[in-house]
Amino acid sequence: MNKPTDKYTYRVMWSEEDQEYIGLCAEFPSLSWLEEDPIAAL
Repeated sequence: MNKPTDKYTYRVMWSEEDQEYIGLCAEFPSLSWLEEDPIAAL
């Protein structure tokens, strides 16, 4: 059985410009989320 999270590809990277972690989803390139903590960004 597939979980809903199995359908998407997530990535977290450091943003020098924002000095925070940025969470991204490959299937939705226009969406992003900034957080101080990498787990929260994910």
